[in-house]
Amino acid sequence: MTDQADTQNQEIDWSLTTFEGVRKEYLRRIQMLTLQQRMEALGELSRVSDLLQNMKREPPRKDALQSAPGLPADS
Repeated sequence: MTDQADTQNQEIDWSLTTFEGVRKEYLRRIQMLTLQQRMEALGELSRVSDLLQNMKREPPRKDALQSAPGLPADS
């Protein structure tokens, strides 16, 4: 390996590339928040939840499905 490749591998925290590692990092970052920051985040999540709950559920438009790349055309 080259010195540059060794440096890049040392900079990567491979423990964060697993589901468990990501969960632990998320919890670590949340624990660093102040009470005020947690309350603000909770308020924002509540607001987004209300918006999503009140959204009118509409079926996908037929023309949107026909123009989607990779889908076979309907005859």
